[in-house]
Order: sequence, then C-alpha cells, then structure tokens
Amino acid sequence: NQKLKHQKGTLPEDKIVLLKKIGLRWSKDKTDQWEERFKQLSTYIKENDSIPSSIKRNNLEKILYNWLVAQRKKERTGNLTGDQLEKLKALGIPFKTEIKVSKDQVWMNRYLFRIKRVL
Repeated sequence: NQKLKHQKGTLPEDKIVLLKKIGLRWSKDKTDQWEERFKQLSTYIKENDSIPSSIKRNNLEKILYNWLVAQRKKERTGNLTGDQLEKLKALGIPFKTEIKVSKDQVWMNRYLFRIKRVL
C-alpha cells in the first residue's frame, strides 16, 4: 500500500511526486470523507431509483446502507450537522425523529419518492 509506505517514510520521493500528479491524497479529513460517501449515495439513488436497503445486492449497497445507519445514529445523538441532515433529506432519506406516520403514509411517501425520481 503506497499510503502506508508514505506514512512509514519508505516511499521514494519520485513515486510520491508521481502519485500526487494523479491526484492521490495522503489523508482525508472527516468532511471530505462525508462528502465523498454522500456523492456515492446520491449516484446510487439516481442509478437504482431507491435508497440502499438492508437486503444488500452488492458490496456498494452494503457500504452505503451501513453508512446511512451511522448517519441516522448521528442525527439521533445530535452529531450530524444541519447541512448534512438537509442534504440527506433532499435525497429523500427518512429519519425516525421526523413525525411518526402510519403505514399508509409511509407507502405514499415511498410512492412519491419514486414519482419524483421519474419526473
């Protein structure tokens, strides 16, 4: 792993220069990581017309589903920023802290979510 060699100081300088030229970043801050995962989620929703579910069809869906579970937990504990929460809600991600709704309302919300994606 090039990043590990870089951290240990065993990666030659010429390779460091080449890797930087192709955009390799040696470390990411939490905001960059969140934004990167959010972009993956947004793309997934557009391509699949649904949010990742607990019934995982592939590795990416598993990763995104687990990430969403973590975001919902952050929201419940007050550790999700308002901006992050708004971005997730704009994608149609439901949160339990929202007003409780009946099963019929949940069905209708999902239906409207799909309609919104078609239009």
